[in-house]
Amino acid sequence: MIKSASCLLSIWSVLLISSALHADDVVLRGSSIVLEGCQVLSIKGGQVVFTLPGGRRLQHHFEAVGAIVFEGIEELDLAEQSMLEERFTRAVKWYVLALAGAENDLQRQWIHARLAMAHNAQRQFIQAAGHASAVFTLDDHPVWKSLAPIGHPGGRNQEPYPVVKEAFDHVQAARRVVKSGELVRVVEDLTRQIKPVRDALAKQWKGPRIRTGSTISGYALADSDNLRASLLEAQHEVVGVVHGLANESHAPIKKVDDRPQVNEQPSSSGLMGGGGAPGGNVSELVRNDIESLLNEGEFRLALSQCTRRLAKAGGNDAARLWLWKGQAQLGLSQNDDAAVSFTRGALLYPDSPSSDACLLETARIYQDVYRNPSRARRLLELAIKRAEARGDDIIASRARAMLDP
Repeated sequence: MIKSASCLLSIWSVLLISSALHADDVVLRGSSIVLEGCQVLSIKGGQVVFTLPGGRRLQHHFEAVGAIVFEGIEELDLAEQSMLEERFTRAVKWYVLALAGAENDLQRQWIHARLAMAHNAQRQFIQAAGHASAVFTLDDHPVWKSLAPIGHPGGRNQEPYPVVKEAFDHVQAARRVVKSGELVRVVEDLTRQIKPVRDALAKQWKGPRIRTGSTISGYALADSDNLRASLLEAQHEVVGVVHGLANESHAPIKKVDDRPQVNEQPSSSGLMGGGGAPGGNVSELVRNDIESLLNEGEFRLALSQCTRRLAKAGGNDAARLWLWKGQAQLGLSQNDDAAVSFTRGALLYPDSPSSDACLLETARIYQDVYRNPSRARRLLELAIKRAEARGDDIIASRARAMLDP
């Protein structure tokens, strides 16, 4: 058990955290290594061709690629993470937003393929058929036939008309351009199965005319802001309790400016407490996604996200990620590891507001777990000094409350 700051310092003195500009990121199936700084050149004939930062050229079958994150499409990062975690419903929604922001056919082809896989995993025949057909349209090669759904579309009312119309539009677009014999047979089979469903629902449809291309997996592009909000909704349901400090001080929990609340030890409800706020440039999407995982008690998933992102984070971003990583480790009762994470954030990034929250959490562990009140006091005094210099009254007041409970 690590119980002294000097022991921790001997570990952290050799720690180097660097940030690097990167283009596309690639993860091969069965590997936990993120190939950063790649450039995806093409996805043709079912082969994903990309170069490594040093210029080495690699080629892999699309089913051997576990994830691709194109530079500038952050929604795709969150979609691929959800897909790897087999959270398919969530993945579909992020893929929808990613596809809406795609800039070229290469990106669209990959995202359509991933959507077909995500819908197939949920046995959603209609949606999978539509996205598979979109891939056929972009690359007329029989290797893609594995994306086509197996089975049948089910009852006529299984999916709403906008979903069925969108899928049928994709199938008909593929029917006009596909020349490969194997894909022609697949597309004709999909047409045969989906057309009767589309025709029946079209007769019953009383809503406004649906323009081709105005939906993705049935989600209206015009409603993308609401879809994004639904994904981030859990973030706004944070319970404002930090180990009872709010009640003890008779003061409500509040935020400092627009910075996120500090998530504390999980409550019995599975939600997390709020607190003082670290600053930094971690994007709102990533921030809300990680904090939502913490608030929902998904500590292993949150820990995985933080560990992966720390590999290429620096400055305020890294300090905040160390804070979240420590909170996830606390949720998993990994107290020693949490102490290491919090102290790394506090020592390596003293100019970041997150370091004050890290100091507070380190002090809490020394006070409550290691039963070392003298060490905890020194850390709390330092936290108060830093927080006051930054004007963070919330962290300062909570540190004082811990000094004089």
